[in-house]
Amino acid sequence: MYMAHGLSQNDLKIINEKYGEDIEDILDILPGQKWMLGIADKVTNAFFVQSVIRIQTKKDITLLADRLEEMSVNHFNLRSAIAYRDQSAAYRVILKSRRPKIEFIDVSRLSPEELEEEISAFREADRKRGFDLEKDPLMRITVFMTGKDDISVVVASQPHINYDEASGILMFKELLIDHVLGISVIKNDREIECFRDYSEKMQSVDKNSELEYWKELLADSIRTYIPGRTASGKDGDIRNYTVYLRDDERKRIERLQQRYKVTMNTIIQTAWGLYLHKLLGVEDAVFGTMCSGRNSTDVDMGKLMGCFVNVIPVRVRASADKTFSELLHEMQMQIYSSMQMSHCCIDEIREQTGCKDAV
Repeated sequence: MYMAHGLSQNDLKIINEKYGEDIEDILDILPGQKWMLGIADKVTNAFFVQSVIRIQTKKDITLLADRLEEMSVNHFNLRSAIAYRDQSAAYRVILKSRRPKIEFIDVSRLSPEELEEEISAFREADRKRGFDLEKDPLMRITVFMTGKDDISVVVASQPHINYDEASGILMFKELLIDHVLGISVIKNDREIECFRDYSEKMQSVDKNSELEYWKELLADSIRTYIPGRTASGKDGDIRNYTVYLRDDERKRIERLQQRYKVTMNTIIQTAWGLYLHKLLGVEDAVFGTMCSGRNSTDVDMGKLMGCFVNVIPVRVRASADKTFSELLHEMQMQIYSSMQMSHCCIDEIREQTGCKDAV
């Protein structure tokens, strides 16, 4: 039968009405996916992942279509839909016939400046188009063939709910790098078994213990809001800001790591918390951070494509009698403990702790 746990007869009936005999399997969605779906069921700006890759090869770039077809057999997330409308719970549905969409556009007539404008306009329109998680293939690839120096520009769009960074590394290696190197797609039916193992592990998690951990960690936390970040309900632009560290700044952080024997992640999380303290005039701040969800030692997570990330709270508490060294080590212990307790959806944590505000 289907892999999903607790699938009701009514939900099964609704899913059958949507997809019929095309259903291969039905899987539970994971905690981070549940959170993303609750925020944005129509994926446009929020959780929309778009990659642009320039590739130079003398090999026929249109062969990527055949390669993607072969990959879709191996990787079930390329054949997935997220079914949730009119259901009591959401599920990932693997479909036999669904395939990612790939399109090739000849732009050889364009100058380099015109090409950049064309790609920029396309990316914006593609983002606004978004994804219907139930009806659309959850990957679109557009290849702009420049006809110059064997260069093509690949634009790949996916909803984050079906894709994480580790998946991107796997997918682009198999689709693009292996194509350039002439490495064939090897048939592999192990992925679904790996996910079955992962699903069983998730079912064995003691969520009550995890929720008690979060209840204790967040007890008496102060509800604070960052100015200008309260949700407006309007669809706005998502902007990414990249901060490049100078060599002297990087070396200073490395010296902090060596001096206090903590990780880079601990330093960054602590620094962000202290910045929020200064911004908001408080000594206690809670914010959300992403974890990979791929830290299982019992399952070969490196073979799995999909989205396993989850969001968990981080609490940074300072005081006049607490040294920076003490705070760093306190945060290092908290981050380590929280990663071991990262299997609950953030909505479950909010419900347990009585914190209804966004994290």
